[in-house]
Amino acid sequence: MQRARRHRGWCGVPAAIAAAAALAAPARADITGYADVRDVTAESAELRAAHHHDWSQATHDKRWKMISGHNDPFRAENDYSTLEVTDRKSGRRLFRASVPALTNLWISPDSRHILGLSTIKLWNPYQLVLFDRAGHLLFRRHINPDEAEFTAPEYERLLARFPRGRSEIERLTTREGDRVFVDFGDPRRLHGAWDSLWRHRRPSHYSPNFGESVTNFVYWLDPRDPRPQLIEADGRVTAIELSDPKGVRFRIPVR
Repeated sequence: MQRARRHRGWCGVPAAIAAAAALAAPARADITGYADVRDVTAESAELRAAHHHDWSQATHDKRWKMISGHNDPFRAENDYSTLEVTDRKSGRRLFRASVPALTNLWISPDSRHILGLSTIKLWNPYQLVLFDRAGHLLFRRHINPDEAEFTAPEYERLLARFPRGRSEIERLTTREGDRVFVDFGDPRRLHGAWDSLWRHRRPSHYSPNFGESVTNFVYWLDPRDPRPQLIEADGRVTAIELSDPKGVRFRIPVR
């Protein structure tokens, strides 16, 4: 079991795609697919958060149904990856939620928010989730070392050109000002948009220091301590600050 430090601690593709991938920055090889059964916990003065995920062969069919279909790990039928938060004083369960596979948990010092982070890429649609203590999912984000950058007009043309891939493109989209960023997802779900994304490829605008293995992991957090911090305005979380693999701070806006 991995326990988080309190408060600030953390516990067959088309030939064109294969050729494009060969030009990418080298990815670390994976000997086998990720198949861990894992528990992660974190505590604050008031709360205890516990995450469990089972990526073993026993849950293969359920996970395949999710990742090849609706791509939504927050549905109730996801009983193989959960987050449970309890009140430490009373022992009362505040909520239990279905979530992506997480590797890090953190509770804000005021015990109002629970942050889940993940370096797991395999069959895992999101690497960041933020909940309030009542169990409301406030934010989720897919993390990828590379992304495509578009102007707003270019992005609208992309959506119009690939209507079948629209839902997946939109899931992978982040807007910041007049720039639009799209992560690289499953080519099959992009329905032909991969080449267009590749022509606009660049390192993640969050940090140029992210990396990945071929299938299993995305390396976007400082393995020593990502030092999470929530930025708030008028009582609402507006950004999440973290440390990248080189210890450089970066910020993810929450919208």
